[in-house]
Amino acid sequence: MMSPISSNRPGFTIMELIVVLAIITMLVGIGLGAYIRLSAERTFEGHATSVAELLSLGKVISQRTNSPVMVQCDPYENSVRVVRETTITLFRFEDVSGGTVTGTGGMEGLIKNAQSVAGYIGMGLEFGTQEGLKCSNSYVEFSSNYLLSPPGGLLIEAWIYPGDFNGERFKQLLGKTSEDEKENKTKTKEKDTFKKRYLEEHRFYIVELREAYYLRLTESYALEFGIVPEETAYPFRTRNGVIKANMWNHIVVRYEVDDLRIYVNGVNVSVFWVSDEYRMIPLYKMKESQRELTMPKRIPETDQPFYISAPGDSFYGVIDEVRIGAIAPVEEYVIPSSVHLMGTKKRIYFNAKGELDPYYHSSDEVVLLTDRFGYKPPPEEKGGFSEGGSLNAPPTPEQAEELKKEEEKQETDDRDSRMAILRVSASGEVSLSFMRWSKYFGGGKDEE
Repeated sequence: MMSPISSNRPGFTIMELIVVLAIITMLVGIGLGAYIRLSAERTFEGHATSVAELLSLGKVISQRTNSPVMVQCDPYENSVRVVRETTITLFRFEDVSGGTVTGTGGMEGLIKNAQSVAGYIGMGLEFGTQEGLKCSNSYVEFSSNYLLSPPGGLLIEAWIYPGDFNGERFKQLLGKTSEDEKENKTKTKEKDTFKKRYLEEHRFYIVELREAYYLRLTESYALEFGIVPEETAYPFRTRNGVIKANMWNHIVVRYEVDDLRIYVNGVNVSVFWVSDEYRMIPLYKMKESQRELTMPKRIPETDQPFYISAPGDSFYGVIDEVRIGAIAPVEEYVIPSSVHLMGTKKRIYFNAKGELDPYYHSSDEVVLLTDRFGYKPPPEEKGGFSEGGSLNAPPTPEQAEELKKEEEKQETDDRDSRMAILRVSASGEVSLSFMRWSKYFGGGKDEE
């Protein structure tokens, strides 16, 4: 016989159920929070590892291809890009018998009124010094070659020994120029000092350049570089006096889509755009429309001849070790917005041996990443210029309270945020370590 169910059996009260549910919720919250933090840390470590692998890839590619490689870390785009340099041709001028110059890759040029002399390494070519000859007739001409118009980016490297510009001395170093050349001998009486000087320096300037690029030296010993897609455009130039007369100068020009850098003897010199009003505008202040006009996305593919020096605009002095190269992207990694590259743009150059190139780096390079919420990189480099500041009135009580809350939040971010330190040694080896934000900027040395 079944016993009746007792209605007096003890059960759970509402309060007990609420307490149990609260405990379960708390435990789940603790576990979920720990899981989220662990997942975030692993994600941060994963992205940092990906950046380290890309830096290491630069070393590996340079060793395997025996060619220089550049890795660009851009915090403004939050991306890391590997770019390979390849040598299209190298002219060493060691053997100019038969009146010709032969570069690597079989490129052969015809010498016009230039002579073999001692160069920076071995022998070089001297232009514009022969007795009884006009300087405008001293150059080396190469037939058109599409390889000399690389689509990704252009690299120019050379050693030059310029003489004193006395009288009508011409000064184009190299470039692809149009066959339709005209000399502009008109002088100006403009009151504007720079405009007058600029036009006087270019009184023999080739004004009908079409589909060309060129590198030239002015009478003020400034460098000029220009790319002309279809019609005459105004060039980019450095400050006066960056090149020294009667001594060897090493020049490197790197043109990559919308970025132009000029190095003289290992120093990155400031670059200015010469506007249509003959004003010197720093490259970083150029408007987007101006960049699109004067800095095309690719080097024009032209059928123009290539010159070292040039007819009608010849260099006066000695040129040696001319290298023309291509700059082409290999791989790019865009970092998610939860992780940030720190600092300003950084370029890391590996030489053909996979080591940090001492021409660009005097010590180890360090790349920093952080998961700090809301991190923003500092304003882009201003090329030696700084914007003016302003004085602010004392904050109101409400503003002071907001500032206090912001400081408290910043202390929390400092305590919780992590950093990844990627160090590239002189040998090109990449090491990765992690540290809390507060320890790194607070002088802490203990890494996690």
